[in-house]
Amino acid sequence: RGAFQTLQRVHPRLWAAGLGGVFMSFVMMIFYNVIIAWALVYLVYSFMDPLPWAEDSVAFFYDTVLDSSSGIGDTSALNWKVLTANLLSWLFVALALTKGVASSGKVAWFTATVPYVCILVLLVRGAMLPGAYEGVRSYLRVDMAKLGEAETWTRAANQIFFSLGVAMGAVIVFGSYQERSNNFLRDSLLVPVINCLTSFIGGFFVFSMLGYISQERGVPIDELELSGFSLAFITYTDGLALFPKGVAQAFSVVFFVMIFCLGIDSQIGVTETVVTFLKDTLAERKRPVHLSNAAAVSVVTAVGVVLGLPCCTNAGYYWTTLLWEYGNYISLFVVAALTLAGAGWVLGPKDLNEACVDMLGRPVPRLLMVLWRYVDPLLCLVLLVASAVSMVPYASSLGGHGPGTGAFPTWAQALSVVINWSPAIVMVAALFVPARWLPFTERARRERLMPPQGDGAESVPTADGAESGPPAG
Repeated sequence: RGAFQTLQRVHPRLWAAGLGGVFMSFVMMIFYNVIIAWALVYLVYSFMDPLPWAEDSVAFFYDTVLDSSSGIGDTSALNWKVLTANLLSWLFVALALTKGVASSGKVAWFTATVPYVCILVLLVRGAMLPGAYEGVRSYLRVDMAKLGEAETWTRAANQIFFSLGVAMGAVIVFGSYQERSNNFLRDSLLVPVINCLTSFIGGFFVFSMLGYISQERGVPIDELELSGFSLAFITYTDGLALFPKGVAQAFSVVFFVMIFCLGIDSQIGVTETVVTFLKDTLAERKRPVHLSNAAAVSVVTAVGVVLGLPCCTNAGYYWTTLLWEYGNYISLFVVAALTLAGAGWVLGPKDLNEACVDMLGRPVPRLLMVLWRYVDPLLCLVLLVASAVSMVPYASSLGGHGPGTGAFPTWAQALSVVINWSPAIVMVAALFVPARWLPFTERARRERLMPPQGDGAESVPTADGAESGPPAG
């Protein structure tokens, strides 16, 4: 069962919170697959000798791989390399999801395990590089001034939400497939810890490479390209090109296999969220439509390919940046806050404890109950306000890479505001709509399914085999 169906059963007025999470997964699956496609293009180029970005990694990224135009308004041609790679990535995701969790689970073992092998290989290699020590020192050095900026915390929280799949429906979807006796309390602690430790360890191989680049190029680490897509596709690849012949190709393949696997792993999660929503919604119509998993995956994949076409043009870099920066930001915190409110206050301690006792034989720990009911919702609201404040003044560029590039026109700014804020506005507005007006409440569903009375209407069998007549009253 997906996020929409789950939350509107907690309380009908939370339907928009469930739908908001699905919407953000939908937006993410469109642009994120294109980033995976970039990594796939780089992976193919990694087998060439010398590495084709050795002379100028910046020009290679923007001109050779992306064929980047001057701005988001300059969309004039498809980028066939990226489009082909995008189709291949979507094919991989579709094959992984065709048989549902049975197939995606097997793929996840591969896509989740291989990156750890790659990280270990890159970590060992990075530790052997000259300048690695200075890179690691830079990594561990705390910039107190940055800690005083609201955007540092909001972007960090956004990244944690993003990497864990929080508030995007994926956690609810995959949680619904678990065995009833699965220790969800243990998993809810282990998964974030493992996720953060993986990121922390990954930082060592990245910054050891940055220290090496800094020493070889004679450029301070702080002046290297470290923001956005530049770290993976420009700066780190520049360091790979400095390796000896053969070694450069080998480690470039390892690096982009890791990026590809990490990307596919996340893409499977958000796509499964949308697929589950489609199947559940059609199955609950007045005249139910029961799609097979393969059919639902095919529909979602086709929609993802079509809507991702702007990201596969010569303005694709700017479209991808717009969706990356504004597609999964503000509304994440609203979804999380409302989900916590639904669990902690609508269901409440009594229902949560009863469910926990039923599944695990013990109630929810008191500390977790306090966090779910008070601390976490408050943090989400603080992050929401801080995020809104950090966006003033509004950005005027979508990441230029030269004179006259990267303009953020008014129409594109308006579009980014709609994508960023409309789910949050709808979620809050939905709280004030009376539940009896909503067509998907339990009462409305019963009325839709109940045959008309009189004129020979038949009784409806119930779960225990008895026959029900018309509802009393």
